[in-house]
Amino acid sequence: MLISLKIPSRIYKINAMALLILALYLSFALTLASALTVPPPMRSIVEPENSSLYTANNKETDENIFKYSIEIGNNNDIRQKGPIIINLWIENAENGKWTKMSENELHYPNQRWFNTTVDLSDFAKSLSNNRSMLQKLKYKVCSPSVKGTIFEGSGPDIWANFRNERAEHEKEKYNYSIEVISSKSNLRIYLLTRRTSSDSWILSDPLDYRVYNSTGIWKTLFWKGKQYYYEARFIPEFGLKIKNVAIKF
Repeated sequence: MLISLKIPSRIYKINAMALLILALYLSFALTLASALTVPPPMRSIVEPENSSLYTANNKETDENIFKYSIEIGNNNDIRQKGPIIINLWIENAENGKWTKMSENELHYPNQRWFNTTVDLSDFAKSLSNNRSMLQKLKYKVCSPSVKGTIFEGSGPDIWANFRNERAEHEKEKYNYSIEVISSKSNLRIYLLTRRTSSDSWILSDPLDYRVYNSTGIWKTLFWKGKQYYYEARFIPEFGLKIKNVAIKF
């Protein structure tokens, strides 16, 4: 005997609606999972991290050079585009505009880090207000092959700026001086010296430092009655292990 089972059409409609809701839910879940896939954060290193600048008039120096390293190898969008041109830019704190600081550099997909060196000498001299440099500088990494900014960061943190070094001969002794401006008050400034170009740097006197006790204004510091030095270097307390302005007399 053939038994016929009739299923009300309303049940078909309910099941169809349930399948549609389930499909929409799965589609939303997959989209959300894709949207929540976040690549590892990029790391960045600026060396030296805390430093000072030297903006001498008509004098070349390599002491304002900083190394930037940004780990962009984890960015899938960059890897998929193949070799791309990358630049580093620094923000002008006076007007908020960005200045291109590095030449066009070719970055390959198998490279993990983008490394570049930047000389801040001309950038610092171009500012009308030297106090604009007394802060943690903002930088960004861009590429014409990638829309928007690849990475934004900050550094170095400029604590002091030096200019107009002098050495004056007086009664068999020498007087050394330097103009300093800093964002820090009570900042100790030391005098490093050496007698010849092959000598190691030494402190003129570990206790013979000068204190910059102003904030945001230029001040001249003096070291009087010293012996002759082939080369002298004025350096803030935080920079005793980093390079800074070197001057020859």
